Amino acid sequence: MRPYASAEDFLNFDDERVPDCVIFDIHMPGMSEIELQKELAARSSRIPVIFATAHGDNDTAVQALKDGAADFLPKPVKAERLLLAIEKAVEADLRGHESQSRLESALALWEALTPREKEVARGIVRGELNKQVADRMGITEKPSRHTEAHCCSSS
Repeated sequence: MRPYASAEDFLNFDDERVPDCVIFDIHMPGMSEIELQKELAARSSRIPVIFATAHGDNDTAVQALKDGAADFLPKPVKAERLLLAIEKAVEADLRGHESQSRLESALALWEALTPREKEVARGIVRGELNKQVADRMGITEKPSRHTEAHCCSSS
């Protein structure tokens, strides 16, 4: 857990590569919690946001949740409730990081393909058979070891 003195400090020093969540208190100094949530969205941040406040009203809670907050907790917050909200938010962020990592790996593999290999892959994705892709590209389909004809002599 790392406290920040203001929303601006959070924006300047948080490391989004580390799975976590952020807990906002309504009436923070400087940028408001709603402005911070909007700034995170503008930055395409996936970090889960939990609001905890003694000053929130229903309209603020509804708006925060509509804008993607993971939870909105009235103060005083019971420890079990806060821990559960944090656990859910961090698990969601961890899944997001894993998903992003898989996407980056897939993109790296795609970028490693030659233009011709990419053209073959696009044909397969469109549902074309290997034979159709080969014909369209003017190349021959390489026979598989398993599909080669074998000749047998009878005794």
